[in-house]
Amino acid sequence: AERAAVLGGAQLLLVLESEDPERNDWFAERGFVKPSAHDSELLPASLQTPKVSVKRLGEESGEEAEAAIAAYAEEQRMWGGMV
Repeated sequence: AERAAVLGGAQLLLVLESEDPERNDWFAERGFVKPSAHDSELLPASLQTPKVSVKRLGEESGEEAEAAIAAYAEEQRMWGGMV
């Protein structure tokens, strides 16, 4: 999703808070945070809620996405597609 968003010119990725704390932690580990005042202004009114986290996108986001894809492909190769 990050790679497509970066290539499409998006400024932010957005996720809604989950009931599952592990899922929320997973997104936080990947750089999702509560939106700043500036980021909130970019969101439609329906998404200006405390249950939203965002990740700012830039050139490094595309590089991170590529690295994650490569790591996943290597894991699949090592485990024979059984991950």
